[in-house]
Amino acid sequence: MAAGCVITEECGLAVSADRMWKVACAGDNKEALLKACAGFIEAVDVEGDGGPGSVTTLTLSPAAAAKAGACVIRTCQVARDDAARVLRTDVLEGGKVSAQLKSQVVEARLEADGEGACVAKSSFRLTFLQKLRFQSLVGWKNYLVIEFVMMNPPGDAGIIAANCIQ
Repeated sequence: MAAGCVITEECGLAVSADRMWKVACAGDNKEALLKACAGFIEAVDVEGDGGPGSVTTLTLSPAAAAKAGACVIRTCQVARDDAARVLRTDVLEGGKVSAQLKSQVVEARLEADGEGACVAKSSFRLTFLQKLRFQSLVGWKNYLVIEFVMMNPPGDAGIIAANCIQ
């Protein structure tokens, strides 16, 4: 039987939840995402209307690809709630981590945190192809955060917030 786990991450951002949602999670705002992720993402291709069922392919820069272990990352949007600012995706392809997983579901939630700030809350629901010892799971968090930043930019406070504010 395959092992599974859930890893969560929270990140405070110096940009409003509405603005971050429009840049990072709006399926039809590819230009803003490219600008916010300059140096990490070179191209964004969305198959579908940007809503549930849409498949997004991110073509990574050479530097980002070296860190993620893949040139492209493909995700399928499972659910999206614009009012609550929640996005859930299945990872279809990409990265060092994905190659060793049966499934990977990522949920990103943006919550307002005062004037012009928000908290990005992320959860990674993983099902591994084989059982791992607990010590191995701890090491996966760093890889997951890097991969999550490539797939779902709200998790990267420094780069995204700085570019959203400009």
